[in-house]
Amino acid sequence: MKRTLILAALIVIAHTTAALADDWIQTGYTDADESSGYLRLSLGSGRTDLSLGGSSSDGFWGFGMEAAAGVTFSDRVRWDFVELAYNSQEFSGSTGSSRLDLQTNVWFGDFDPDHRFHPFLGAGLGSARYSLLNSPDWGFAWNAGAGFEFQLTSDFAIGPRYTFRQAILSGDLDVNTHEFTLSIVWSN
Repeated sequence: MKRTLILAALIVIAHTTAALADDWIQTGYTDADESSGYLRLSLGSGRTDLSLGGSSSDGFWGFGMEAAAGVTFSDRVRWDFVELAYNSQEFSGSTGSSRLDLQTNVWFGDFDPDHRFHPFLGAGLGSARYSLLNSPDWGFAWNAGAGFEFQLTSDFAIGPRYTFRQAILSGDLDVNTHEFTLSIVWSN
């Protein structure tokens, strides 16, 4: 139930933000038929490793999802002006952890609407909330990733992506997450 509510909230936030982006952000596109705004929803799995003062954990696999809203500035640059990512793990019976990232990303690749295959790579900055044993902590976060999308129609694309996320929290605690997701991208 909790995951369903989080997913519904992510979809509403992403949809509203992308609709506002068309009015607020001017792009380099001159053809009215070309799209500038997009929404992305990604679902998959992630492995989270903890590092504290030089020692690290073996890591735990869990469920991961991302929602992003952004704008395509040109055939080569995309900006997720807001991305919300969530990852949860269960590692000992009912004991688990969760991670929530709020970031902004820049992607470089081939986003030409006339091409069907769109490889890309990029990076982002923001903040992350990590909760272990119901003890949450916020900190600085960054990410780097790569992937590709295959254009199914003029409005929809689908493809895999890999993202490495690191959160630097208080007390020399680093939280590293390797996410493997499948993305669905809608552009208007």
